[in-house]
Formats: sequence, C-alpha cells, structure tokens
Amino acid sequence: RSTNGEKLSEEDDVDPDSDKCVMISTRSSIKEMLAPGIYAVLSPLVIGFMIGPRAVMGLLAGTIGSAAMLAVMMGNAGGAWDNSKKLCEKLKIKKTEQGK
Repeated sequence: RSTNGEKLSEEDDVDPDSDKCVMISTRSSIKEMLAPGIYAVLSPLVIGFMIGPRAVMGLLAGTIGSAAMLAVMMGNAGGAWDNSKKLCEKLKIKKTEQGK
C-alpha cells in the first residue's frame, strides 16, 4: 500500500508513499479517540447534573490523584526500559537469544 503496488528492491529508486500511510494512521487514531474524548467531557457533566457538585468534586479529586500516581509509575517504567536497553547495548546481547 505504501509503495503503490510496486516492488521495492535494491535497484529500484521508488520512494514509499508515506503521505498516504500517515493519512490512514491519522484517520484511524482520530476515529479511535472519539469515544474516550466524549466520555471525558460528558462524565463530569452527567455526574454534576444527576448527583450534584460534590460528586463532581470527588470525581475530579479521584481522577487527579490516580493520574498523578499513574504518571509516576509510567515515568519509572520508561526509565527502567531505557536502562535495560542501554545494558543490552553495553553487553552486546541485542541480537542473541538472551537479548530477545
């Protein structure tokens, strides 16, 4: 799809059609993010009108607290992945069975 059906080989100087690939990815990501976006906008409104402002304050406090903990956890996990990658590169085990 990204090469318009043409075969790429060492001799061919065919550039891939990256614009089409980016367009497909963008459309898909926007389509997939509609439901979570609507949920994030409507849930405080629905809770506020159905239960009241104190419930919205509780919802937002819980959301902020859990997001802060998740951010710390993801930051630590990212650092661990980066350190493990550097260790694999240092020990030169990247393309061995142990490095998989």
